[in-house]
Amino acid sequence: MKKLALTLVVALCAHSAFSQTQVLVLGTYHMGNPGLDAFNMEADDVLAPKRQKEIEEFVNLLATFKPTKICLEYPIESQAKLTQSYQAYLTGKSKEQRNETEQIGYRLARKLNLKEVYAIDAKAPFEMDSVMHLAQTGKFDEFMKLMGSMPAFMAAENQKLRESTITQFFEHINSASYIAKSHELYLAIAKVGKDNRYPGADLVADWYKRNLRIYNNLTRLNFKPDDRVLILYGSGHTKILQDLIGDSADFEIVELTALK
Repeated sequence: MKKLALTLVVALCAHSAFSQTQVLVLGTYHMGNPGLDAFNMEADDVLAPKRQKEIEEFVNLLATFKPTKICLEYPIESQAKLTQSYQAYLTGKSKEQRNETEQIGYRLARKLNLKEVYAIDAKAPFEMDSVMHLAQTGKFDEFMKLMGSMPAFMAAENQKLRESTITQFFEHINSASYIAKSHELYLAIAKVGKDNRYPGADLVADWYKRNLRIYNNLTRLNFKPDDRVLILYGSGHTKILQDLIGDSADFEIVELTALK
């Protein structure tokens, strides 16, 4: 039995050493200001000439990774719609959009002559109301103080965006310190609970469920040994996706800093 176990360990190590697909998880802010998150960036106009030049420079940096597959925050059930949208972009038949899907994802894919981009997003419920109600009535003062500090934090991030180039800001929101700080918010939410009520933990479990589903969608793609994958997602996803993908024997995480 011990010999069999050792053989399996050796086989798994060999598998991970020789057949891992490189993956760059790139956290992004929402360039088109869709207002979908609890706390949102106030992005300036990415179609302005200055920002367009900066985006092109950043995409040139990403191109050095030479991704063969680009995965986007787009519902997996709408892959056909995404394909149609990308084809319209390639042929110049669509109006230019301000979102990161087009400005970063499509632009990079076109530069690399990729024929397809991939939808891997999945949904899971994420309702904050019950958490806030219990936090307020249960006197979770530390949590409420954290929530109260978020507008000032977002204002500082907005100011940093205004003062930074696109490359500089992406380096900022993909830094280890920023990723860890962003994840702390979910851990703070998970602490909200009382007696046999766990609204905070349940809410964060739903957030993990969504990211696990995204990971599952990623694994469904038909990878070749020499594939390199760039995943473009809202920065709140970065920590969990990096953990899930990095812990898998199938993948190897590549950091944005490695492209400098």
